[in-house]
Amino acid sequence: MAKTAADEIAFAEKLKSAARAEQAAAESHMTVWTLALAFLGTVIGFVTATLIRRSVARSVTTMADLLGKLAANNLAFEDMEITTEDEIGKAGRALNEMKNNLRQMIQSIAGTAEHVASASEQISSSASQQAQGAETQQNQATQIATAMQEMPRSCAEVPGLLQRVIPLRQIPEQILQATRYRRRA
Repeated sequence: MAKTAADEIAFAEKLKSAARAEQAAAESHMTVWTLALAFLGTVIGFVTATLIRRSVARSVTTMADLLGKLAANNLAFEDMEITTEDEIGKAGRALNEMKNNLRQMIQSIAGTAEHVASASEQISSSASQQAQGAETQQNQATQIATAMQEMPRSCAEVPGLLQRVIPLRQIPEQILQATRYRRRA
């Protein structure tokens, strides 16, 4: 029995040492896996951060380009393509809407300006015609006034003219008598 107890203790020590070695190997294996997963997580995090940064930078750069075109009074460009539903996508949609509203407002103002210019031309033409009509009326009034001033003189000359016309009335009679006289002769 003593042998067996000593054997048992030795066997237990052996098992204990094997368990410790196995535990150390498992801990070492776990440490390697933990480090590998931590490294892999860091790489995935870095790649994800880079992709997000590029996406945000691309969207912000596109919006900055569109704002530069708007600042240069250029509204003749296509809407920004929106592919996300985040804050940057909302800002891009608002930018597109602002550009389109500005374009419509400017087109409306241009149409109104054309109508105002057309109405101004019509008013100018009408004013010119009225001025010509007024000038014609003034000329006619001047002619009437002149004729009215000459009328008394003309009326005074009528008796003198009548006295001249009466002897002229006798001329056809004298011609007729001369013609008869010649026929007789």
